[in-house]
Amino acid sequence: MKKITSHIKNPAKVNKAAKLAIQLIQAGSVKSGTSDYFFAILEAAMLSSTPCTDPSVRADYHSLFMEAQSTKEHLNKKQRNQLAAWTIMAVVANDLYTDDSFVFSKAAGQIKDAISNLPVATKDDDAEEAMSLEDNTNVADEDSKTRAKDKDNNDEDQADPFGLDALLHESTKKGEKLKTKSEGAVKIKEDEEETKRFLKSQREALITCLEIAARRYKTPW
Repeated sequence: MKKITSHIKNPAKVNKAAKLAIQLIQAGSVKSGTSDYFFAILEAAMLSSTPCTDPSVRADYHSLFMEAQSTKEHLNKKQRNQLAAWTIMAVVANDLYTDDSFVFSKAAGQIKDAISNLPVATKDDDAEEAMSLEDNTNVADEDSKTRAKDKDNNDEDQADPFGLDALLHESTKKGEKLKTKSEGAVKIKEDEEETKRFLKSQREALITCLEIAARRYKTPW
């Protein structure tokens, strides 16, 4: 899979690399243990200097990402989200270049449905993203302060001539609770950031589709 990843970046080798990747999928080689390697193939393809809607690679990307839909069960949430966004570009957008009015209408319907399912974007989105990044920094700072405070408490207890082991144990438990709470807050923030990143990727892909559709709509069949 690593060899396919290196080759699929090259526009001249996309066709062969995509076919090999499809063969891996059809052979059942993409499993939970190999999903990261397979995802790297898709990522390399989408990071290529040649866009997936370029006429020279359009069919290859369409076939690869259509086949990749069967691997979703082996991907983690973040990878599934990214695959969904890439599929809009590699499959739906490329369907808009068809000379078949039925295929065009079907793609247009998919775009319409996808847009309808998106939450309304507001002017506060950018501000929320900035605040989210700041909150993550604050959480990390609080975690560092908690660790430092726990260390100071431990040092003081060890130097305590009265040997108050019970208080030391209680202090340690409080530190563990604070750490768990902090880690939970970070996890929630990470999930929120992933949702925002996914929505942003979706919107960008759908905007590209709308631009293509607007140009293609006037094309005589």
